[in-house]
Amino acid sequence: MPSHDEPRSKYPASADAERSILGAILLDNPSAEETYGLPDEAFYLDSHRRIMRAMRELFADGVAVDITTLPERLGQRKELQAIGGVAYLASLTEGLPRRPSIADYVRIVREKWMLRKIIGVCERTIASAEDQGEDDPSEIVTAADHDLLAIVADSPAAEPSLEEQSYTEFERMRRQRTGDDTMAYSFGIPKLDSLIGGLVPREMTVLGGRPAQGKTGLTVQLIARHCSLGVPVHAFEIEMSSGGLLRRLWAIEAGVPFHKLRHPERQSEDDFRMLMGAQRKVSNWPLTIHEASSLDASQIVSLAKMGAHRRGTKIVIVDYLQRMRFAGKPEHRHMQVSDCAVQLARLAKDEDLAVLLLSSVTEKSGSNRNQAPTLQDFRQSGDIAYEAHTALLIHREINDETEKPEQDGVIIVAKARSDETGGVRVRFSNSMLTFEGQ
Repeated sequence: MPSHDEPRSKYPASADAERSILGAILLDNPSAEETYGLPDEAFYLDSHRRIMRAMRELFADGVAVDITTLPERLGQRKELQAIGGVAYLASLTEGLPRRPSIADYVRIVREKWMLRKIIGVCERTIASAEDQGEDDPSEIVTAADHDLLAIVADSPAAEPSLEEQSYTEFERMRRQRTGDDTMAYSFGIPKLDSLIGGLVPREMTVLGGRPAQGKTGLTVQLIARHCSLGVPVHAFEIEMSSGGLLRRLWAIEAGVPFHKLRHPERQSEDDFRMLMGAQRKVSNWPLTIHEASSLDASQIVSLAKMGAHRRGTKIVIVDYLQRMRFAGKPEHRHMQVSDCAVQLARLAKDEDLAVLLLSSVTEKSGSNRNQAPTLQDFRQSGDIAYEAHTALLIHREINDETEKPEQDGVIIVAKARSDETGGVRVRFSNSMLTFEGQ
């Protein structure tokens, strides 16, 4: 006996697969375990969604689902007639074996549900585009990509077996033992890399420091180091322009002091020739730069996911957190910053990315201005450090005469996976705007 609300042909659906799932649960309640993770809305027919909700309510109450309890519960909800009455419930088990396997039916229903969601995203995108000027085209594309990637993220991946997990982890250990581990990304400062193990995929590292301490400098040399080796990097620049970042990369690649790129009239012919060669090399690096001052956390996460899927991004850098665009009231900034840190930490794990998040720290004044920062000094939210696997702090004392940071300083490992904390002595190059260390 068919339900009264068969699917319209416009949208993908399988009423037979939906009926088979419901009938299988009526015949064999334990088979409902196969539907965990399949939400009620995955059923296209309204009658089937109502039946599934009623079944789950009964299970939650510890009541067996059968041809007596189910109609009673639907009657209590005043939905029995809406689903076709007791006769329709009885028809659900027709033609099914006594202990049916419903895994294939669940897969079919899930796939049809995903296809309907894809159609929904496309219809919303078309409607936005047809408004002709109501939305910026790039925002429409970003929103569509975000929604499509969310559909992929919601689809459950098959859990690897214990054997597969064990093999993968042992292979990781073997590569580390033989020095063939390419899964961690070096800062190029041996003692720091030894202490923290570099930037690691699936983990977020937070780098904090007061203004002009060299956070961006350390980041730029990390980009140059890995992009020159062919590692895809996605940099979200909130404070610095793409042009500013490119000039610093050209300076590093050419070995030309950065002040000559600030003041091109000071460049010699040799400088210009070397910079021209550096520009050509950098242009072919696997680097994506987003000027992200107008983006919020969800947009950055969406764009980073797109990069991971389309360009094979391995490292994501956000410079820096507190300058990100936030909606809502300023008094809620603490919670907003925390939420951003949570989203970026989840991005690292979900997409197998090494994420480097730059953050400001509380500035000291008076006699305390040269006091080294601690985890508690991360501005607006201690949750930044809590969400990070590794927390680094750059500290260079301020010279009393010049009012500028000293060249000698320390990178403080305030939090690390291995619980090995401490400091690494470094020296900042005022000409190249990079760090050197032992």
